[in-house]
This record gives sequence, C-alpha cells and structure tokens, in this order.
Amino acid sequence: MKRILPLLLILAGAIAPALAQSGTQSDPLPLARGVNTPDFTAANSVFYTYTPVADEMLEFSNLSNVYIYTYQITPSDKRYGDTFNQATYVQTRAGVEYTVEVTKGYTGADPKFTFDSYASPWPDGSSWDTALSPSGRMGYLVITLDLPTYIKYTPEEDGVLSVFFTAQPTLKYSTSPDGEFSQITTSYQNGGGHKGSLEVTGGQTYYFTVTAPGSMLYRFEIIHPVTGESPEFPYTVNEGVPAPFPAKSGTYYYKIVNNGADNFLLIEGDGTFDGTARAGADFNYPSVESTGRIHLRMPVSANYTEYCLTLTRTADAAADQQFTATYSDEAYDILPGQEIEPGTHTTPDFGGRYYYTFTVPSDGRNIITVAADGDGLDAKTRAALYYADYHYSVLKSGSSMEYDAVAGRQYTLAWDVEPADAPLTFTFGFKEPAPGETPSNPIDAVIGHNSADSPKPVYFRYTATRSGRLYITPAEGLPMPAVSMLPIPSDPYTQACEVIADGDGYRVATTKDRGYLIMFNVTGPVSFDLAENKAVEGELPSNPFTVDGNSAAIPEAVGTYWFRYTAGRDGKLDISTDMPFEISENRQDYSFVRIYDPSDPDNFIAELRPDYDNGVFANRVLDTTEGTVYLIKVRTMRAVKGYTLSMTVRDPIAGEIPELPIEIPFDGKKGTFAFDRMVNYPADAIWYGITLPEGVFSMAGRSGGAFEMKMYAPGDLDTPVAEAAQISIDYDEVNQMYIYVWGIADLEIPEAGRYLMHVTDNSVPFEVELSMLTEDGISTVGTDPAADVWYNLQGIRLDGRPTAPGIYIRNGRKTAVR
Repeated sequence: MKRILPLLLILAGAIAPALAQSGTQSDPLPLARGVNTPDFTAANSVFYTYTPVADEMLEFSNLSNVYIYTYQITPSDKRYGDTFNQATYVQTRAGVEYTVEVTKGYTGADPKFTFDSYASPWPDGSSWDTALSPSGRMGYLVITLDLPTYIKYTPEEDGVLSVFFTAQPTLKYSTSPDGEFSQITTSYQNGGGHKGSLEVTGGQTYYFTVTAPGSMLYRFEIIHPVTGESPEFPYTVNEGVPAPFPAKSGTYYYKIVNNGADNFLLIEGDGTFDGTARAGADFNYPSVESTGRIHLRMPVSANYTEYCLTLTRTADAAADQQFTATYSDEAYDILPGQEIEPGTHTTPDFGGRYYYTFTVPSDGRNIITVAADGDGLDAKTRAALYYADYHYSVLKSGSSMEYDAVAGRQYTLAWDVEPADAPLTFTFGFKEPAPGETPSNPIDAVIGHNSADSPKPVYFRYTATRSGRLYITPAEGLPMPAVSMLPIPSDPYTQACEVIADGDGYRVATTKDRGYLIMFNVTGPVSFDLAENKAVEGELPSNPFTVDGNSAAIPEAVGTYWFRYTAGRDGKLDISTDMPFEISENRQDYSFVRIYDPSDPDNFIAELRPDYDNGVFANRVLDTTEGTVYLIKVRTMRAVKGYTLSMTVRDPIAGEIPELPIEIPFDGKKGTFAFDRMVNYPADAIWYGITLPEGVFSMAGRSGGAFEMKMYAPGDLDTPVAEAAQISIDYDEVNQMYIYVWGIADLEIPEAGRYLMHVTDNSVPFEVELSMLTEDGISTVGTDPAADVWYNLQGIRLDGRPTAPGIYIRNGRKTAVR
C-alpha cells in the first residue's frame, strides 16, 4: 500500500494540468479581484466568469494592452454599464453568472487589468419609492425617454455634496419630494464628464430628479473643499480689492466679478513668483498668460458675469502675495483708437492690442512712417494699418512700415504687443514722398527720353494730347510696365490699361486729355522713350470698325479692337466668334469678346463666356430692336489670320421665350424627361412647357449639381405656382460627390392646361420622373402593397407614417395625411 500511494500522487499531478480551465468561452477562467494577467498565446480573447452573491458594480480599471467594454459582458439583459476614462463599470444582479471577454490590445505586450466590485443595488429610480441611493462610488443611472430618474440622499455630516455625471444632465433638488425644486448647475470637466455641487446639512434628506438624453454613470460624495484650491470652489475677487495668493506651491483658482461696463480686464500682482498666471472666460480655456509675475490684460464682454483666473506656483514663496483686478475703458482699447500726433509714443505696460488713430495732412506729407524702438522684439509684436472707418482689411503691417496714404483721410494703427515687449515705444510721423516714389507724386513724363533712379518701384504720369496710341520703349533689361488710366470727374476710377507688346516696346490705347500712370516695378535706374501716334481704325471706341452685314474679320496683329454693329431688325441678336479663348503664361491677360452700349464704353453689358476646358467662346444671345447700336471689344492673344466675329439677328427659337417653350411630352399619368441643356447664367435661361390635367403633380430627379426652376400657371407669368426644391441628398462614394434629388412634390393642379417651367440654373444635365395623381387613383409609381408601407408620390419609401400633411401612398392606395 505504501508503494501504491506515491504512484497515485504522481498520476494526479500529471492529470491536473489537463483539467485546468482554458479561458475559452466554453471554459472561462474565474475572475479574481486585483490584477489579472490574461494569456493571449492561444487566442486574441480570454474569457472569465464571475457570479456576484449580491447586486454589485463591477469595475475594470488600469487596463494595459487589453480591451474590456460593456458589450463584452454577457448576459446583456442582466447588466447595465458604461466605459469612462478608460475604466468600465458594469451593474450586475445577484446570483447571475457573467462571462467577461477580454480582448488583446494593440501591442499585446504585458497585458493586464485590475478587477474590483462593490455593493450596488440594481437601479430603478422610476419613483420616490424606488429612488436611487448613492453610495459614494460610481453608480448607474437609468434614463427612460424624457422621464426623470429619482434619487434620495441623506448625508451623514455637514459639507459640500459633489455630484458627478459622465454626460450632461438636468439636475434639480429639494428638501421635500413635494416641495419646490431648484436646479443645480453642472459644468463640463477638462477630463470629461460634468460636475456640480450643493452645500448640505448632515441628517437632512435631499430629493433629486435627473433628466438627460440617455443613461449614464454618476457619483455623489461629501467633500470638505478649501476655498481657492479647486475650480468648483474658487476665491471671489471684486474689482479693486486685493486678493490673496498663498505662499505654498500649488494651483489656485479665482473668479473675478465682471462690472459689465468696460472693455478690458487688468490683473496686476505685487511681485514676481515661480509659476504661471492664466485667465479667460473659462478655467479650461484661458486666453491670456504670463510667466513669472501676475501681469495680464484681456478683453471682456458684458455677456459674462465673471472671468476665471488660475495661478500656479511651482515653488513655495517666502510669504503670501496679493494681486488686484481692475477694468479699463481707455481710448486705445477700442476702435478707432486714441488720437496721436507725430512723435514718440509708448504703449501701456501690458501685452495686448492697442489702437491709435490719426488723420493724414493735406500739405503733401502723405507717407505714413511707423517704427518700433529697440532691437530683439518678438516676431509677433507688430503693427497693422487700417482705414479708421474700415478695419476688415489690413493696408500694411510690420514692426516698421511706410505707407502711401490719402491726404485728409483718417487711419487706425493697431499695435499687437507681446508681454515681453511691453511697454513698447514707437515713433510715428508723416513725410513727403520723393518724385516718382508713390502714385500720388509721380514724375511727369515727356515725349522722348525719360529716366529716374529710385530704390523702389517708380511712377510716371503722362497726359495724352490726342486719342490714339502711347508707345513706351523701355531700356534693355527692363520689364513691361504697368499702365493705369487716371480718374476724371466723369469717370472717377483708376482703371488698368491693356499693355500690348509692339516691336521693342509696348503700346497703350489712349484718350485725349486723359492722364496715364506708368509704373516700373524695379529698383535702380529706369529709363524709357515715350511717343504718341494717332489711333488707327478699330483701336478706340471712338473710331471702331463698322460691321457691314453679319460678320467682320478680326485683325491679324495682337491687340484690342473695337467694332460697331447696328441691328437690322427686331429679334434675338446672336453673337459668336471662332477665335479661341487663350490665357497668357503669367495668367494676367486673356482673350475676350465684350459688348458695350456706345454711351458707356468703360462698362460692358454682356460678354461671350469662355469654355475654359475646350478653349472656345459660347454664343451670347441678346434681345434687340431695329436700329440698336452696339460696340464690341475684342482682345486677341496671338497673331493669327482668319478669325471672325459674327452677329446675326434671328427669330426666337424654342426655349428662348415663354411663347415658344420646349415641349415636355407627358401623357398626364407618368413619364420621364431629360433637362439636357446646361444653364449657368440667368441670362441663358430656358422655357419649357408641359400640359397637365387636374390633380396632384410631382417631379423628381437625381443630379450632381444645382437646379433652379420656377413653374407658372397658364396665362400668369408674374407669380410662380411652384419652385424646384432639394428633396433629399446622398453621397456617391465611388465618384466622391454629392447627389441631389431636385423636383416638385405634390403640387395641386386646380386647372388643366399648359404650364411653363423657367430653368435659370442647371449645372449638370439630368433626367426627372414625372407623375400625376388624378381622381382615378394612382398610376404613377410602383409600390409594395404590403401592410402599413408608406411612399411619397415619387415612389420613395418612407420610414413609417409621415408627419407632414400631404398626399401619400399607403399599401398601394392614395392616402391624405392632414
């Protein structure tokens, strides 16, 4: 017998590993409190089992290279749960065996997690009789629709009740279930969730109601906060009253009462310290910061009742310190700014933005000069110049600048000063521009040779003595000049001129007694020759080519040409050209065809629109009457012979006028039609006609672009009876584009007849389905006659009974929803 016993022990030891649990779903491991280390050698999931002897909250925390979510715990109908801040909480029932699936993390290295559980009754909270009783640890809050969940809580001691929710709730409380309830404000926390607080008395029962969009985790606990050591219980700071800054290292929180009347808050401490000061409208999102001292300036608004300050001391100080908060309403705080005269000025001893305003004198000193004093300024310390009455566009910026301003106009100088550069000293003044330095003080050019030596782009002015051509021949190596036509009383705008290469120089069309500004954008010596010639036919609106017949040849040489055309009869003037659309290499110049009224040759009334993809011009059609005169301006980009400009007055064609619409074939029941003509401009709008019986009309189609259309009843073109609308929108994943369903839904047609559709925008041609619901019943869409299935009149299946009034199809029959 003694010999047999050792043998049995050996056999038992050999058999034991084979009987150990494997961690599979069918053979899970027991879940132990503390640290668990799953072995993912055989699979990417390890299963555990746990059976609570009482209702408990399971807590899975300190997850390292593992995943545990609520949905991984079964049975799902016997638990609640949520994951928050990388910990998963699961409410369980007593006596239920739960299986927990733990899955392998991203790397799988050193996988582990911590498991714990604590008593937590199964939550109800649907009435005061079943109200929840917080335990001081995380619990589960069941939210049903918009109904409140009820909580009763009796603290054991006086203190502050801190309430925490993982989502935003509406929380109210009372000291009686039948009493008046007051709301507790909760705020979002930087680490997630929402917190609130309430001062409570030990032994007093408090009644709470919670409503929220969905269920969540929550926690109630009594705390004894120290004023200033948490954002929930900050110091309160009043304007002008010194506030404490304790000597001990740590972070301190303050709320500064806003006076609601001024523009800036100034916070100034009584010395330096090791640490940082931050302020803003919220503790979590400061807008200004200073290091080493409390020295802050920030804009404020009457919309906020208080502002938040955080002081972080990184090392103990020898003694407590203080700071004071005051509000500022100085002229330099707001636009247009503090008025200043030429000279030296100094900003306040705070970082921030400061505004200064001035008016440019009319004595010829119209160059504004600004320069910051000192070296080594932060790159963010710089000024921006604006018009005083328009501060949306910066005229010039930098820590130093010169700007050619308008005499007599008011400007604003805005200085952005970094805290390290405050206070900033700067010099401001005016100076007279040197001849040619600015457009306002150009050098008078003469016929013949002109020259200047300027460190900047140089400007010349010449007044034409005749209508014709101005020839500019620069010295070798100089670029093409820019030329602008200067304003006159009847035309008060500076206009860029077309500069055309001509031999060794350039030419510009001129008008007698009009001034021209010539600018060379170079530094160093500038010289050029200037000459005037009489204009040749076609180069000026006053001397255009006259078009006889229906076409005119475009000259071969590169240039800009004017044509005069007189309509021979009433009708539609159809203008076209075979000249290609071309753009210069620098993309600053391009060919065009523009139409003008002879009384205003500076502003065109229409143009031939280019097709950028194919390099051609589209025809332009205008309404005209016999004897109407047009000027047509043509710009060519290269010398090519044989291009023509064509003008034809013709009768309207289908679609151009409401009296002659394009007919949409429709049998009064159902059909399809393709809006296959592209319309990108209202001037190119197309008229369509469709004959409809009495009933309810619908139209819908899918398009990748815009569609605008108005529909008119017979005999009434003043008031549309319907407009095309966007019925729905989808996204085409394959082509990565949005698809729109455009159309008209359920339009009541009280009178049979021909209705007109006016299409003013159709960027992508598409096809529509047409349908008519008449008294005879539905014959327009195919639907599923299954029980309680709803469709609209376009045959689109709806998700249940529609809520909007109208006519629908239910179970294959017409149904009105009122």
